[in-house]
Order: sequence, then structure tokens, then C-alpha cells
Amino acid sequence: MIRTLRNTLPPSSFDNVVYEKNADIGGTWFENRYPGCKCDVPSHNYQFSWRKNPEWSSFFASAGEIEAYLCKLCDDEGMRTAIKTSHKILGAAWSEPKAVWELQVQN
Repeated sequence: MIRTLRNTLPPSSFDNVVYEKNADIGGTWFENRYPGCKCDVPSHNYQFSWRKNPEWSSFFASAGEIEAYLCKLCDDEGMRTAIKTSHKILGAAWSEPKAVWELQVQN
């Protein structure tokens, strides 16, 4: 989403913020660290079409390897500046007059 917005809209037309509840990016791959945790679909299906990884270590990549892929992607694309970690969305409501989503965020 961050990459698409940056590549298609003028920077002044939007405020781009991604809220991540965890202390770092990676979603489920950051949270789940139990032994043997891995993707249950082929690794090449778990990647962005614009950022292919031909070097997956196995057909079903480990959680750590997928998390590393996501972190490297965010670093290489300069996305971390738009991501606020340790923030939890408590609620969201559409404001018709303002034409924006109004969020309740806990940090």
C-alpha cells in the first residue's frame, strides 16, 4: 500500500501512516516464533510481485526468513518512516463531512 500510494499520487495529496501493533514490522511472522513455524503455502506465493525473492531457502520458508524478507523490503523501499510501531487501532469511523477515516489509536 505504501509503495503504491507513493508511486501513483502526488506526495501532498495524502498523509501516509501505517499503524503496527507490534514493536516491529512483520505481522504474524514477527509474533509467531515457535520452533518449526513456517509458511503453509509455497514461498514464492508469499511475496510481492514487484519484489520477488528467488533465494528462498526452502519451498516452505520459515517465519524468520519471511520476516527478514518483509523487513528488508521496508528498509530498501524507505517505508519505515510511514510505519508507527507499538500502536493499536481501537476503532475507526468514516467522517462523511471530512471524507476521511477517523481513528482511535492506542500507543
